[in-house]
Amino acid sequence: MPDLQAVMGRTGNSWRLWAVVGAAEGLIGIQLWHVIREQNRWPFCSYNMFNYRLGDRSSQIRVVLATDSGQIDGPNDPWGLLPLEMFRIDSMFRLVFDGDVPSAVRDSFCRTVLDRLNRHSWPRWDQVRRSLRPPAGGRFVAIAVYLVLVDFTVNNPEDRADVVGTRLLHRYDPDGRLSSSTHDLWHGVTT
Repeated sequence: MPDLQAVMGRTGNSWRLWAVVGAAEGLIGIQLWHVIREQNRWPFCSYNMFNYRLGDRSSQIRVVLATDSGQIDGPNDPWGLLPLEMFRIDSMFRLVFDGDVPSAVRDSFCRTVLDRLNRHSWPRWDQVRRSLRPPAGGRFVAIAVYLVLVDFTVNNPEDRADVVGTRLLHRYDPDGRLSSSTHDLWHGVTT
């Protein structure tokens, strides 16, 4: 351990070093407590956005897009719909589509997302997934947003259509490109 007098230069300032060390230890202790308890209170964060244990079943958001030629794209995760971090998109979609939001606001949100996808693509970067892209010469014109139930003991985690249950949260389809029933898109559905 270094000599405190040498570090501080004077004998009277060693209490300042101990105060800084004590404050740092206190902050680290508080941070550790938040991590262990999985609680977030600014400025302390448990970092549990990626570090948590799911049960055997979990609800997730999926989207199905339709092009102007009637081609169906999906089911997909919603992460390629906006140039934001994937965990923010999931939270945003749950607030907009699984909350008490008027249908007109949901439609406006969907129009904005589709317009953005058709006009500007973006690359993958860090936690931002690359944009979903319509086929060459095509445009996305409709979107259906689903809340799906995934059972991790039976569903294939790489197959976005392999789920045990689906619930349509919202359909924006002004031209009728999505069929009235998209049940045939999913496999493994039991509920």
